[in-house]
Amino acid sequence: AMTNPIQFPIISTFSIIQCLFWVGKNRRRTASKLRAMTLIEVIVALSILSVLLALSTPAIQSARESARRAQCQNNLRQIAAASMQFQSVHRKLPTNGWGFAWLGMAARGTGSEQPGGWIFQLLPFVEAQSYYDLASSSDPATLSTGLEKLAATPLSLMTCPSRPGPVLHPQTTAFNYRNANTPALIATTDYAINEGDWPSDTRSGPDSLDEGDGGLFQWADTGKVTGVSWQRGSVATDRIQDGSSHTYLIGEKRVATSGFSDRGNDQSMYSGVDLDITRWTMEAPSPDGVFDNPLDRRFGSAHASGCYMAMCDGSVQFKSYSIHPNIHRALGHRKDGDIGANP
Repeated sequence: AMTNPIQFPIISTFSIIQCLFWVGKNRRRTASKLRAMTLIEVIVALSILSVLLALSTPAIQSARESARRAQCQNNLRQIAAASMQFQSVHRKLPTNGWGFAWLGMAARGTGSEQPGGWIFQLLPFVEAQSYYDLASSSDPATLSTGLEKLAATPLSLMTCPSRPGPVLHPQTTAFNYRNANTPALIATTDYAINEGDWPSDTRSGPDSLDEGDGGLFQWADTGKVTGVSWQRGSVATDRIQDGSSHTYLIGEKRVATSGFSDRGNDQSMYSGVDLDITRWTMEAPSPDGVFDNPLDRRFGSAHASGCYMAMCDGSVQFKSYSIHPNIHRALGHRKDGDIGANP
């Protein structure tokens, strides 16, 4: 059987130390003048230890990345399970809010009147009720302050441990939130929901609650959306024509490696639909890298060979960066009749 790559250097090092100790002990028994290891023996032992350390470092790093990948996969499994629980209660998957200039508001439910996106709506289902309660005040000033705090509150479940960088990221200065004080630093997500292969370009949303509720605002056309959650709307998994096991629900998102600050990673995870919490399948997933496209909409990750994708049946699959673009696109489409089996 193959020896564990991590255990072998450790066992070998321990055995060498035991042997050296035994040699020294027996030398003391046979020659009273030799009461310690010689300088040459010490140098040889240190040299062997240095070699073993160099050999074991890649194995240790590989084991750590395997553990991080396992944690990332478990995160998505829990998020998918929460989505299934949400559907059991509300008869549909979470909608995706009004737009990037809005944070979630607990009093506005889970339908088209909810300005917050899918992550905000899942908070009660991921043991984060206290986070959700920050958005529950009926007093506008208190609510604004609570939402400011919520926007800057990290949620470890939404963070891939393989991706380095700070816990909080700079909030974009391009706009202020419509229903909250805007913090300087915000909590972001490494996971995004699937809107399919047709971007609806929903932008910031209405300027006020009255505008959004009163029929005065011209909402983006979402009739061509092929994914599972979009601005003010979503689908129930039993209405997914291609089958829930063949349709993406939520997956890892690609971000820039240059400080992990880009237009898809500079707004709070508790906001409404935008690049920060939503991704599309027009392009195959790719690893983190240079952010040469300010509207990069791809899934991806900090992992070397692929990214994890939660399916609409609650399972989690690892998709290689070499996946055929047509297969990836089909898996993002809930009703094209293609289950992603062929390119």
